[in-house]
Parts: sequence; structure tokens; C-alpha cells
Amino acid sequence: MKKDQYKPAGKRATIFLLKKILATLPELLQEIAPEGFENSIYHQILYGNLETDYIKYRTLRITQYKWSAFWSRKPVYTPKISFANFKKTYKPAQPNLPAEILSLTAMVMVPIFSKYHVIYDKKGLDHGVVFQNYFNEYFLKAANRLSIFNGFQFNEEDLFDRYIYNKDIDLAPFYCFVFQKIKELQLSFYYERSWPEFDSFIDCLEQTLLEQKKAESIEEYNPEEALLKEMSINQQTQELQYQRNLQSAAECMVPCEMVRAYVSVHGEYPDGYL
Repeated sequence: MKKDQYKPAGKRATIFLLKKILATLPELLQEIAPEGFENSIYHQILYGNLETDYIKYRTLRITQYKWSAFWSRKPVYTPKISFANFKKTYKPAQPNLPAEILSLTAMVMVPIFSKYHVIYDKKGLDHGVVFQNYFNEYFLKAANRLSIFNGFQFNEEDLFDRYIYNKDIDLAPFYCFVFQKIKELQLSFYYERSWPEFDSFIDCLEQTLLEQKKAESIEEYNPEEALLKEMSINQQTQELQYQRNLQSAAECMVPCEMVRAYVSVHGEYPDGYL
């Protein structure tokens, strides 16, 4: 089912859901950082040094320009600051544990909640939001109503300024945590494939079918026998072969980190992925 076939759960219900998930973050921290978050591999991966922060500045600058150009007729263009001038006023960011934890959690929740995927309950109400700016608003409201961080107020800078310096850091535990909580809350997840992914999927499916054709011996091929054989195969067998082809194509495509986490929690691909 497509996203427009579900009724939106509404702002209040989605914020309440996000708050429920975030309230259990101590469980995740106990799993990934039993000796304290400050002693884990995730600590300070959002913070860099002079050189890496300059790269971050340049990356965010061009990203801001691209998105503003996409959404409005007046793109935001800020003059480029040279490395020498950047160095003169540079002050390294001070690590903040609550902000780090919430930023990493938000980072993995964005592709789950703010795309065209569907997170629906037994009543058919969808808690997913299409646009990331809506998710950002809901996430901030949910995070700032938590009591687990002793009154720390999460702000827009913490949410929008996401940039991991160590790209090799595995965020699978964060993805698995979110999907596990969605499962515990008896919600279902429908995966809506994006067009680039769909193109890749079709390419892999074609490759799977071509490899099957190559496996057949050309010398032994008899058109009449092949036609009779095909006619004798019942619908159930054809459907089984079709599903096998889809499975092979999905494996060929190499699922993204989010899908791999879903499979880790549920033992199967999400609905809509195949």
C-alpha cells in the first residue's frame, strides 16, 4: 500500500510516539556504551579539529545553497571564507553528551520517519512524515519533553548540524534500536522504494534473469519443447520462481544500512522492499 492510502496519525500522536521511543534511550546506551557514552566509540564523532571543521563548513555551505535553490527562487548564497580567515576565528565545539546522543538518534530516525515510508498502527494511521522539516519540529518537541537528560534542551543547531567525521562508525545499533521499539509498540513499517533504488533493483532483476538464460544450453534448446514445458507449469510454480527472482535481485542490490537493521530485528525484508 502507498503512503496516500493511509490516514495521517497527526502531529500530537506522532510526537507522543517519538517521545515513547526516545524515553527508552538509556536501554540503548547500556547496550552500546556499558562503561559510559564518553568511553564509547560514538563519543565525539560529531566533533572534529580545525581542518575537519573547515571541510564541514564548506560542505554545509554548499548543501544549504543546493537545498535553498531547490525549495525557493532565491537560493541562499554565503560568501566563501578562506581557510586562513576561518582559522583566525575558529573555536572548537565543546562536546555535549546529551546533544551527541540525541543527534545520532535523530540521524537514523530521519530516513525512517521523514521519507515516503509508512509507520502505521492497527487502525491504519501513519506516523511517518514526508518532509524532514516536519520531522525536525516533532523530534525537537518530543526530545525536549524528556526527563532523562536532567533538563537539557535540545535545539535546532544540535539537530540540523549533523555531520559524522568518522564515516566508518557503525550506526546499526541505533537503527536496530528504533526498529525494535517500533516493533514493541506494535507498529508496522512499509518501505517505499525511491526511484534510484528502484532503477537499481530492476537492473539487478534483469541481471538475474539473464544469468538464468545463460545457464540454459543453447545446443539443447528446443522451442517447441520449451513452449510445452512452460504451458505445463502451474501458476503456483511460476509465482514461486518469480519470488525467487525478486529475492535474488534484492540480494544483488545490497540493502542499505537501514534495511539491514530491519532484517536484523524482524528476520525478513520490510513490506514494500521486494
